[in-house]
Amino acid sequence: MDGKTLGERVARARVDLDLTQEHLANRVGIERTALGRIEKGERKVSAVELVELAAALGVPLAWFVRDPLPAVVSRRTD
Repeated sequence: MDGKTLGERVARARVDLDLTQEHLANRVGIERTALGRIEKGERKVSAVELVELAAALGVPLAWFVRDPLPAVVSRRTD
C-alpha cells in the first residue's frame, strides 16, 4: 500500500471521529505537522506509529493496510 492511500485512511478515520490533527497527534505522541504529512502521503509511518494510530482511532490495524475492494463493473450484452 502506498503512503497516499494510508494517509487518506488516517484522515478519513480522524474526520469520522471529529478529531483535529492536533488532538490525534497528541494521542499518538507525534507532532501535528508530522500527522499532516502522513495524511498527505509525504511521510512514512513506522509500525509503532501505525499501531498507535489504530488504537487512537479505534480501528483494527488491518483497516489501514487492507487492499480496497475492486470496483464492480456491470456490462450489458445485447
